[in-house]
Amino acid sequence: MTDNNSNKTNITDNNMSISDGGQQERFNEILTALADTHRRYVLYYLQDEEQASLTETAKHVAAWKQDCPPTEIQDKRIENFEIQLYHNHLPLLEEMCLVEYDDRSEQLVFRDPPELVDLCLDHCTDQDLHS
Repeated sequence: MTDNNSNKTNITDNNMSISDGGQQERFNEILTALADTHRRYVLYYLQDEEQASLTETAKHVAAWKQDCPPTEIQDKRIENFEIQLYHNHLPLLEEMCLVEYDDRSEQLVFRDPPELVDLCLDHCTDQDLHS
């Protein structure tokens, strides 16, 4: 009988090890979180900034979505993206331990993502931001 585990790819880094089934659910959850462009945009911005306010993050996400400089985004549009990020996207990113959000300071922090996240973001960035 053949051991199927020996044919599986292992992805390891500082906070995730994925092999045949032990972390498969985590793997799928991360891919689900990264499937949405808004969430990837948040992570792209935080990769560069490491820490940023919710408002600044929303401004940059809106600018990427509108394909224009952040200075051209209207305040109402920023506010709409801020609400959308806060209610729809940040909870999932926090649940996946990809970002931390402090309600008091309204600051987002991106720390030590699993290697899988960096690989996915590197792969998607050209299509997302340079198309």
